[in-house]
Amino acid sequence: MTSGYLKSLIYTIVSGSSAYDRNAQAMLADELEAAAVKIRGRLAAAAPKPVAPLQDVKAQPVAAGHVESIDKNGVATIVKNDGTKTTTQYTGMGNIERPITDPKPPAVPQPFRELSGIYTTGYYPPPAGGYKSKAEAKMEGGPKDRYGKPLRTLQQFDGSSTAYVSIATDPTYIPSKSFVTIDGFPGVIFYACDVGSAIKGLHIDICVKDAKAANAVTKRGRVVRVYEQRPII
Repeated sequence: MTSGYLKSLIYTIVSGSSAYDRNAQAMLADELEAAAVKIRGRLAAAAPKPVAPLQDVKAQPVAAGHVESIDKNGVATIVKNDGTKTTTQYTGMGNIERPITDPKPPAVPQPFRELSGIYTTGYYPPPAGGYKSKAEAKMEGGPKDRYGKPLRTLQQFDGSSTAYVSIATDPTYIPSKSFVTIDGFPGVIFYACDVGSAIKGLHIDICVKDAKAANAVTKRGRVVRVYEQRPII
C-alpha cells in the first residue's frame, strides 16, 4: 500500500467529521502508515525460509566434501574429499551440523563365554560359474545359510559391504544366532547362522570367497568369545 493511497483513504474516512481538522488527519495518516510498515516488516521476518531442492543440495559443497544423499529423517551422507563417507544431520539450505555418532558402549560390558582349542576351516558360496563338481557342491553347501539368507564372506566384511561374517558351528557348543569373535581376526564380527554335517564339537567353518581363502583361515588352537548379542569392539 503506497503512502499517497493510505493518506487519501484516511482523509476520505474522516473528512465528514468536524472533530478532525486537517492537521489531525495528516497525523493519523502518518501514524497508520508507520504501523503498516512495521507490520509488513514483521510478516517478512516471520515468512518461512525457502528450502533448497534435494537435487541442488546433493551437489552443494560442505567443509569435508559434498552431500551425496539425504534420507527421510534428514540424515545426510557426506562424501569426503578422500573418498570416504560419513553421516551428519541435515537441517536445510546447506547447513550441516553435529555429526551423528554411534551410541556409546554400555557401562557394563556384554557377557561372553570363552572357548579355546577351536579348529577353524573355511567354506565358500558358489563362484560365478558354479561349483566344479557335485562333490564340491555337497561339501560347500550352496549360496545361503540355514535361515535362507545369502552367505556373508570374510572378504565382504573387510570391504565394509556386510555387518558380519557367516560361520557354521555345532549348536551344542556355539548356539545358532550367537555372535563370535575369533583370535587372529581383529575387529571382525562372526555370526553363527549355519551348520554342516562335518562341523562337530569345537569346530568353526568360516565363510570366505573361494577355496584359496578357505585354506588361509584353516588353523587349530584358536580362542573364541561367544556373545548372545552383537559385541561392541
